[in-house]
Amino acid sequence: VYGSTEAGHVTYSRIDENPKPTTLGLPLKSRECIVVDPETLKPVPTGEIGELLVTSPYTIKEYWNKPEETKRSYVEINGKIYYRMSDFVLQDKEGELVFVERSADIIKHKGYRVSASEIETVLQDHPTVIAACAVGVPDERVGERVKGIVVLKEDARGVGGTELIKWCRGRLAPYKVPSYIEFRDMLPKSKVGKLLRREIQMIYDFSADDIFEMAEQLERNGAKFYRTAAEGLSDSSAKKLLLYLSEMENAHEKTFASLRADLAEKEKASAVFDPEGEAMAYLQALANTRVFFEKTIDVSSLKRIYMAALEAEKDSIVFYLGMKDMVPETFGKDRIDAIIREEMGHIKILSRELTSHKRSTDS
Repeated sequence: VYGSTEAGHVTYSRIDENPKPTTLGLPLKSRECIVVDPETLKPVPTGEIGELLVTSPYTIKEYWNKPEETKRSYVEINGKIYYRMSDFVLQDKEGELVFVERSADIIKHKGYRVSASEIETVLQDHPTVIAACAVGVPDERVGERVKGIVVLKEDARGVGGTELIKWCRGRLAPYKVPSYIEFRDMLPKSKVGKLLRREIQMIYDFSADDIFEMAEQLERNGAKFYRTAAEGLSDSSAKKLLLYLSEMENAHEKTFASLRADLAEKEKASAVFDPEGEAMAYLQALANTRVFFEKTIDVSSLKRIYMAALEAEKDSIVFYLGMKDMVPETFGKDRIDAIIREEMGHIKILSRELTSHKRSTDS
């Protein structure tokens, strides 16, 4: 039996026949099922893949007090309200529905809808691969490029991306073959062994353009931090220092903007990863935490301003150290080194001023 909470039981299998592999069965007579193009909502020809929509007089037609969820999950076609099952299927000549993939696991490439699990099965059939994941990487020309991420056996030797792509070419339609392969030590899975695709894509979807954009934002935050802190100060010396540091942050932002502007289109789209994945994992975590958000600055005392400034500078340095390990020499690694040295200089100045301030207030 196949179905959902919203649509109830949708299909059944004949008890006098063995079910076909991946078949969901025949639609119940009380359920009207259509297979459509998910973007146009037009029915697709028999045997072609589309999204499954279901309606019935006995099923719910909306979520209580959740208009946005209702809008995403239900559509009206010819006066009937259909529930979107979020599954891609095809209907064979006998009328049976055959499961292809969850909609979240479909890769859109050159107008085709590619099943990630089909690619993963082929990759895992290679004698040296113990785990595989296929994801879509956004591309303006083709929609999404297919990317394979694999874990090799410990004793695997001399196996590269070229060999695995060739392996796929012999077993998949041309539009399903991965454009490139990435090797990892492990792939995150749920407790029941399901690939956590969202986490995998969160870790692996940065490009050189993304990283420089993050650095620009970090420096903008820093400049605003110092300007805001300086506004309420009566101490002219401290105010001058913070405005100077603000100007330095502005200069760093311009440097990163210049580096980003110098990237060729191909370089902007190219993913840049460190060998072990540690820097990338760290940058993702950092991107999701306070370092990229507006900070609430406690300006009740100069001591607190200096302490907050030191914390912000340390955040920046840790980010740039991780960034430097990921960015190739041709992307401006020497200029990143120079910014790191200047940020370290800021920490020395701030530490000296904080110590001096403490002494003056304690005496």
